[in-house]
Amino acid sequence: MSEPLLYLSGPISAEHAAHCLAWRHEVRLLLPAWQILDPCRGREHDLRRTSYTPNELRCRDLTDIKASRVVLCHPDIPDLAYLGIGTWGECMIAGLVWHKPVVLVTEREDVREHPWVRSAVVRNFTELAAACKYIEEVWG
Repeated sequence: MSEPLLYLSGPISAEHAAHCLAWRHEVRLLLPAWQILDPCRGREHDLRRTSYTPNELRCRDLTDIKASRVVLCHPDIPDLAYLGIGTWGECMIAGLVWHKPVVLVTEREDVREHPWVRSAVVRNFTELAAACKYIEEVWG
């Protein structure tokens, strides 16, 4: 049986590159049996998107989401109120249109309790490790 596919959805910001890349790396360590579809792949040193058009990025991301078994959404960037619009677009399409299980990791109660978020996610967590354990046990 092939490895299950997990798409990593979350803001990508050149100004916060360390955080954006670190949690994605942690997921790889926590879920070694999963193939990770990471929208940062191939552009770890180009998070400002200068090498790709917005439509290229959107098309690749949506293709990855459609192929995935689960979407892991981690919208938080520490000390920043911004929550990526692209992240929420991905999660809404995945959960509400394609009926993919979307697992949310956020410490923000206002996000967890938002009606649109509640309707799109199957489960939410405040810690990445707990979310990964759930993904492995329930969807692996």
